[in-house]
Amino acid sequence: MENLLEQLLCQSEYAFVHETPIGCISDMCMYKTDLNLKILTAYICPNCLDLMKNNLDEESINAFQTLCELARDYAFNRIKSEKPIEEDKLLFPVAVYLRKLKGESDIEKKFNLLLDLFDITVRTTTLIIYARVKELDSDYKAVVETKIPSLGDWVECFNQSLKKLKELNDNFFLSFFNDLGEAYKLITREMLVNLRNDTRGHSFSLAPYEVNDYFQKYNPIINSLVKLLNKFLSLNLVRVIHLRHKRNFGYELEAYNLNSSNPIFEKLEFIVTPIEIKQEVLSTENEIILFNENQKDYLSLQPYLIHANCPSCGQPRTLIIDYDNKYLDIQMGHRIEILKGELSRC
Repeated sequence: MENLLEQLLCQSEYAFVHETPIGCISDMCMYKTDLNLKILTAYICPNCLDLMKNNLDEESINAFQTLCELARDYAFNRIKSEKPIEEDKLLFPVAVYLRKLKGESDIEKKFNLLLDLFDITVRTTTLIIYARVKELDSDYKAVVETKIPSLGDWVECFNQSLKKLKELNDNFFLSFFNDLGEAYKLITREMLVNLRNDTRGHSFSLAPYEVNDYFQKYNPIINSLVKLLNKFLSLNLVRVIHLRHKRNFGYELEAYNLNSSNPIFEKLEFIVTPIEIKQEVLSTENEIILFNENQKDYLSLQPYLIHANCPSCGQPRTLIIDYDNKYLDIQMGHRIEILKGELSRC
């Protein structure tokens, strides 16, 4: 730390250091055991602080003091490392983009994938909230259903749908209202929609080092968004295979687990209690269903998430709606259109 301070103050003759240790960050520490005192106090003595005030601006002084406090906290084991986002517990659209982002080395592609991660996180979250609003109020219609929606429209639908759920006093996502609200605030505060729009235009062109600056700035912010929504985006999402009655055990649902970045989804079997007015949903093959936090209620995400064979690659895919009757194959990046019940390439 004293070496950093030396560089900041442009001092090369050690005129400011203390040969006799006083617990200051500028102690010489001739005996290495004295290092413990310096680190554990994270103290800057009045003389050193005056020297800093005469040579550094307030922002630099505050940053240095923060760094000292972090070193002390680390020494006392007060810093808890954050758990990494477990991508294979997230809903597949977000999990897929997290996996792609981690595996990319080219900085321009990496930055574009970061923007895609933001887009799909907003879209997936919005569609889930909106699906619940539509289940409660079939006449409700947001802008994403009335035109080709921009990213800004998806964010606005996020906000309006969340407000509508609160107005309806719905408790399906009650425990997530605070996280969802904070996520919306983060999106607007950091102007992430503007970032995406400004950097995806045809005229946008930067040198790799400039793209890297953008990535280093916004990667922590977008990761913070995903972490805020982590629990919400880890609710159980399944694709129905079969529902069967089990004598003395209620009903057993066989389904594919869609919380994964792997396109070969794992089969699950678990006991469910069908809700009478929704039992048909659990009985419909390939219906895509989201369970709430206590697993006692569930929400159909049709037609926003559907299962079909992709006409571009011929493989069965779980598709997410883009707009109107057009869908996205998240795994391969294909765009698909449904015309008269038939799938075709866009």
